[in-house]
Amino acid sequence: MKDLKNKLIKYFIAFLVCGVVAFFMYQNSKNNNANKITNTNDNSVESNIPNETKTFEDQIIGLQIDEKMYIVELENNESAHEFLLMTPLEVDMEDADDIKKYCYLSNSISGEEQLFENVKAGDVMISNNNLLVIFYKDTSISEKFIKIGHIEKFENIEAGTMTVLFVR
Repeated sequence: MKDLKNKLIKYFIAFLVCGVVAFFMYQNSKNNNANKITNTNDNSVESNIPNETKTFEDQIIGLQIDEKMYIVELENNESAHEFLLMTPLEVDMEDADDIKKYCYLSNSISGEEQLFENVKAGDVMISNNNLLVIFYKDTSISEKFIKIGHIEKFENIEAGTMTVLFVR
């Protein structure tokens, strides 16, 4: 019963965060209609996306780790937009190398990986089209990723498995 109550509280908080995020996104879209996608490739993902979701500027989503809520500012790229369309998304993330959390997504995300030599705590990345990675420590690396966002005001998290909830 306590688990059900905690889960309901968690979803209620996520719902509230979604509402606040949606409000700010709506206000921003009213004030600025720049950066519209102009891709004419008929095979692209965005051909099925409604016009009101095609603005990337200041695109944000909510992130809940344990009882702590964060804002994720998404990158201005197709991979980030594809990830946005997967939300709400709840995943269990495993610890790796004492610097990052990871999980495999059920859907692939397209995009071209770039070599990163440095990452910051809070960077949200995709590797191999379906590996979601959150770095929780600044570190030097030499790996290929697609950066899809960054967690604002990110605090260090504990090692081990954790449940993460991404919400719009």
